[in-house]
Amino acid sequence: MIAPHLALYAVTAVSLPSGRLVELPGSAGGSSIEAPASTLALSQRGSLAVITYPASPNDSDYSQLIVIRANGTRVTLPAPPKSVLSSIAENDGVAYFENVALADDGTPLATVAMYFSGAFNGTNEGILIWNGVSWRNPLARRKLPIDPKNATIAAAETPAHFVWNGDYTYTFGIIDDAEERPHYLEDQAATLDTSGVASLGFGLATEMRGRFVVGFSAEQGLVEYGQPHPSTALEWTGGTRTALGAGVAYGVNAAGAAVGDDEASTGAVRKPTLWSNGHAIRLSDASGSAYAIADDGTIVGVIGDHAFLIRGADAARTVVRLDSLVEPGWHIKGAYAIAESGRILAIGNRAGAAPRVLLLDPGAGS
Repeated sequence: MIAPHLALYAVTAVSLPSGRLVELPGSAGGSSIEAPASTLALSQRGSLAVITYPASPNDSDYSQLIVIRANGTRVTLPAPPKSVLSSIAENDGVAYFENVALADDGTPLATVAMYFSGAFNGTNEGILIWNGVSWRNPLARRKLPIDPKNATIAAAETPAHFVWNGDYTYTFGIIDDAEERPHYLEDQAATLDTSGVASLGFGLATEMRGRFVVGFSAEQGLVEYGQPHPSTALEWTGGTRTALGAGVAYGVNAAGAAVGDDEASTGAVRKPTLWSNGHAIRLSDASGSAYAIADDGTIVGVIGDHAFLIRGADAARTVVRLDSLVEPGWHIKGAYAIAESGRILAIGNRAGAAPRVLLLDPGAGS
């Protein structure tokens, strides 16, 4: 007798306003890896943030930021007023939400970009926090500890404790310098907490949990001007940087266990990897990445064209396809974040349908 399919996760497809689209996971960090979309975020308490874009390129309302609380209530946040945008840049270019992070309590922190033009075109980028009533710039009037002025949010625990990145994306680069200097125009990471702002040094931060921050370094910021560069997974503990080994770190839990992949150079084949207690542990021999790890050790990510889960209590670290844990008909393509409740942020679809943003809640079959 064939055992009936047991759905351990309930799947909810996130509904978007009519005529709006959402960016699905794509490239990040100058490499060809499929990284989590920075336009999606899941808080530790299960709130979701989604940046949407108009289906019509002629729509003047370019981007919208929607926050869906864990209880299902939602709000579309207003665009920042010019009085706040002026703290990022003094120009009249079109402003739009570029990426988003959520503090544990669901407070959104967004990167806002503003087009500029002149001798060359580009964008100015800054970070804004929604306090429930209005937007504010937490870095305004602060002496920044890093050189690049463009600031993008990476992750947050509270509105007063977050990690961000500075980059030189729209700075003229000199090819000779890029070839000769290993850290030429490389991203730099920094934190803000109650004691102020502090530099973490070279590298791109991707996630934080307590005193731990993870990310990676691909050395040169202008990787497009040369051959692929070595990629090193990083973890900062209380500001002290440690190289975990070749790869990219995407997630970290309260114990400092980090997950990601072992991509040795930008664009190289990668395998999902766990870094714990000084050891790099390959989670699968198939191509993919681990994107998040919960405090109980549960890991989620992508292998090939399917999402996977490794239970925190499983000492053997058995890779389980999420397709096998949801009702038949759903294909879960990728899992990118996990909340303390076990809720998972995923991308997937039913047969023949376009991929959608999904929330997977545990307990459907128990």
